[in-house]
Amino acid sequence: MVIALGATAAASLLGRHVAVMSERGQWFARADGLRVLVTLHPAALLRTPSEHQPTAYAAWLKDLAAANAWLAPQSA
Repeated sequence: MVIALGATAAASLLGRHVAVMSERGQWFARADGLRVLVTLHPAALLRTPSEHQPTAYAAWLKDLAAANAWLAPQSA
C-alpha cells in the first residue's frame, strides 16, 4: 500500500492524470497489485484559505485514517 500525496505522486504511481480533489480518499489498484490511496499533498493544505483549513485538514486526516484502517488488523 502506498499513499500518493498530491497529483504528481498519484500520476507517477498510477500512470495517468489524477484529479486529486475528486479522487482523494479513494483506493486504486495497479496492475501489479499495489494499492494506492490518493490524497492531498500537505503543501496544498497550507495554500488553502485560512477559513477552509480546519475542514480541509479534517478531510485529509480522514483520508489518512483510511490507510490506517487498511493496515490495522480486522477485529474479530
